[in-house]
Amino acid sequence: MKIIINRLIWILIVLVVFVGGIEALAQNEGKKSPIKIVSDKMVYNQNKGTVVFEGNVVAKQDELVLRSNTLEVFFRKDKLKQKQKLAKLTITQNKQLDKIIASGDVVINKADKTAKCGLAIYDLKSKKIILKDNPVLQQNKNEIRGETIIFYVDKDLVEIEGNKSKRVEAIFVQEGKR
Repeated sequence: MKIIINRLIWILIVLVVFVGGIEALAQNEGKKSPIKIVSDKMVYNQNKGTVVFEGNVVAKQDELVLRSNTLEVFFRKDKLKQKQKLAKLTITQNKQLDKIIASGDVVINKADKTAKCGLAIYDLKSKKIILKDNPVLQQNKNEIRGETIIFYVDKDLVEIEGNKSKRVEAIFVQEGKR
């Protein structure tokens, strides 16, 4: 039992580190490496303060790769008054970002860690990343599922919620020992 609890704590620590990668995609925290986003279509609406990438979206920064059907970037309303030119618009302007939503077959990979869900929401103000619609966290053969997975970025905390119909499920595989 002690081995399983130690393994669970270790995996949760790794997941928190993985979340740092998701946050880095939004904030580009101290990194100089660019974020490259490729999609079938992009719509920039200055009046609404949004950039929407649609169709086969792939966002990459270093080892972190996010794939989804749609990626929406919302800018803070108080910053919309400042005129921005599309050429200067970058996702690294974290002081102007409000929220990022990835939807439709969302897959986030970093090294041997993967998060899958139907909807991922990163609220920069509350510094929470919320995974919904059948969220699954995987590392090697280990897996955690729930109704909703919430990463509290500032608190290094991961909360996995279940309900009556979908309880939290964790599978931990010990490798190498028989």
